[in-house]
Amino acid sequence: MRRTRFTISGPILSMILFLVTISFIEGSPKQKGGSGDPKGVIQPFNYEGVQLLDGRLKDQFEQVKDFYFALRDNDLLKNFRERAGLLAPEGPDLGGAYSRSGLTFGQWLSAFARMYKITGDVAIRDKAIYLMDEWAKTIDGYYKPGHYVYDKDVQGLVDMYEYIGIERALHQFFDKSAGWTYCLLFPA
Repeated sequence: MRRTRFTISGPILSMILFLVTISFIEGSPKQKGGSGDPKGVIQPFNYEGVQLLDGRLKDQFEQVKDFYFALRDNDLLKNFRERAGLLAPEGPDLGGAYSRSGLTFGQWLSAFARMYKITGDVAIRDKAIYLMDEWAKTIDGYYKPGHYVYDKDVQGLVDMYEYIGIERALHQFFDKSAGWTYCLLFPA
C-alpha cells in the first residue's frame, strides 16, 4: 500500500481542530436532543493557559513567531508614514499588496497580541505596542482602507486590547480610525 504524504495549511488545520473540539463539547444541544443552537455551547477563550507542547505545531508556531519578530519596525511602518507625509526612514519596501494597502498590518498586530498572550514574551508585546502607536500617528489625513483592510485593522486593535490590555487601542485608535472610515463609507 502506497502512503501519500500531505501538508495541512494553517487555516485548514484550524478548521479541523475547531470541528473536532465542537464534536467533543459536553452538553451540546444536539447531544441532549435540543435545537442545535450553539448559543451557550461555543464560548470564546482568551488563550489563558494555552501551552504548545513539543511537536510540529510548536515548531511551526516558533518559526512564525521568529519570522514576525524579525520584521523591522521601520519596514512595516514605511508605507503608512509615506502616505501620511511623515518621515519614513530609508529601508526596503515590503512589496506586494502590503505596499499598496497595508492589508496585513492588522493581522500582524493580532498575531503579536495572541503570541504575547500565549508566551508572555515582553519583547513581542513591546513590538506590538510600538507598531500600534506609530501606526496611529499616520491615521490622520490618509486612513482610507477598504472594507477588508478596515476589518483586519479593527481585529488587530481589539486583540491589542483583549490580549495585551492596551486601553487606547479601542478608546483612542479605534475611535479615530472608525471616524475616518465612516466618512469614506458614508460621504456627506
